[in-house]
Amino acid sequence: MNAIGFYHLCGINPSVLYGTAFSDFFSVFSGAWSRITKAVETADRYGLGVLIGRFSSFFSIGVSYDEDRKDLHAAPGKQNKDAHSGTSDPPTFFRNRRNRDHTTEILCTLVKALKAHADSFQPPLVNLIGIELLNEPDPPSDPNLQDWYMSTIKALRQIDNHIPLYLGECWRTDQYADFAKTKASPSLLILDHHLYRCFTTSDISTPVHGHIRALSESSAPTPQMFARVIEKLGRAGGGLVVGEWSGALNPGSLTGKHGEQGDYIRTQLELYEKCCGWFFWTYKKQWAGDTGWSLCDSVGSGVFPDRVGLHRKREIVIDEEQRLLKRDREKDRALGKLLCLA
Repeated sequence: MNAIGFYHLCGINPSVLYGTAFSDFFSVFSGAWSRITKAVETADRYGLGVLIGRFSSFFSIGVSYDEDRKDLHAAPGKQNKDAHSGTSDPPTFFRNRRNRDHTTEILCTLVKALKAHADSFQPPLVNLIGIELLNEPDPPSDPNLQDWYMSTIKALRQIDNHIPLYLGECWRTDQYADFAKTKASPSLLILDHHLYRCFTTSDISTPVHGHIRALSESSAPTPQMFARVIEKLGRAGGGLVVGEWSGALNPGSLTGKHGEQGDYIRTQLELYEKCCGWFFWTYKKQWAGDTGWSLCDSVGSGVFPDRVGLHRKREIVIDEEQRLLKRDREKDRALGKLLCLA
């Protein structure tokens, strides 16, 4: 995975650095944009769609089968208190209007540059599948975030009226589905839900079979929430993606039984197939062997299926001579029945 941040856009617009913790590092990051566009071009050659956005600490490149994921993780001022949001400073994104306005300006810079790059080709590149506005925001109240979402969506629509926009939903999926479905939009609005079951005290104390039941039984809260939200958004022309998930469980949840991690992964896949899409976190780690977090290791060890979703069946080779012989036999048999009836 490669990691880049909003500061990597400074080569096309130096003002993205103004007033941020990266203002003195133009010379370090100014050459990054050409590498970003090269990655988009490479993805296009291989038939990969590109999802860009998710302001937080890094802009990562990952592959999820037919999509190439580029994620900008860090917004100016930090949108949550976590370490992956860019700096070790306290979050001020929602306290400081300038940070929010600056993030909107950065997203506009990004969309303008991507549109210009795509249109510079004949025919234009068409593998940009969306822009995500903010990764795992933690607002003091939903209206604070939703107001920013609406003003930013309006600004981006003036640049590109068709590109799908992805919204982080703060793990309040029902509430943000209600918000998204009431907002008229000429193109897709998609909620990004992240699902892990290995961090909280409750996760750690729940055995793997408990996690599997919680994700597979139709009466359980999570499958019910998925069903509600998918219906709400579908009626509004939107959708739900699982933007982050993994096969990782806390050791306290595992029993050592053969295949239990694979069962947990397959249970998640069955649930997520009902959505617009999903992204496993992550494609490949620096060190090999982590079947919970590394897709390459998970597939290689047989924990993760080597094929998922719809796929083309093996082509059937037809022997034309045998086909004609069979046709003639069936024709003769049908004619024989008619003669008997006569």
